[in-house]
Amino acid sequence: ATAALTAKDNGDDVIIIDKAGFFGGTSSKTAAVIWVPNSVFLRERGVTDSKEECLQYLARFSFPTHYHADAPNLGLSESEYVLLEAFYDNASAALDRMIKLGALNAFEWTMWDANRPTPDYLDNVPENKVPQGRAVGVTDQTNSSSHGFGLGPEMMRQMEEAVRKLDIQVLFETKADRLVTDDGGRVIGLISIQNDK
Repeated sequence: ATAALTAKDNGDDVIIIDKAGFFGGTSSKTAAVIWVPNSVFLRERGVTDSKEECLQYLARFSFPTHYHADAPNLGLSESEYVLLEAFYDNASAALDRMIKLGALNAFEWTMWDANRPTPDYLDNVPENKVPQGRAVGVTDQTNSSSHGFGLGPEMMRQMEEAVRKLDIQVLFETKADRLVTDDGGRVIGLISIQNDK
């Protein structure tokens, strides 16, 4: 849904195919909490979530056996390091865009009955300079967050509503079979099959 909304907003023609018979898939089963460094909510509170410091935390958390603070690329392979850079560079921009497109009614996720942002799993390590506030959740139509728990169906309802508003066609019970490429190997199409046909 995120890719389809972004592509449509860019002016591309878009169709969503889904082998399931309903919108949302496994995302409907989640707590609907998204971990976003340097999010709009952190920026609004004046919290600095620098790329350099966040990459150190991400490297330690994601690749603990490779991580070395003083090594080139923090001890990670080039592809591992670039992947973390891409996540930092694009996560907040992607969240901002989904909010702008009306695809997510988001908020900074807080702890149960506590007026403070939710801590990260590794909030105690020295590399984590922003140990609270990167978790972003969704609210329902009444602006109730339920602290993020069980709001996967609501998150996907919001995404589907945004998809429908942009007139993106959704084909359920349809699965991707194979990509069609031109002589140069560029993808130019997709062969799909409707279930039981």
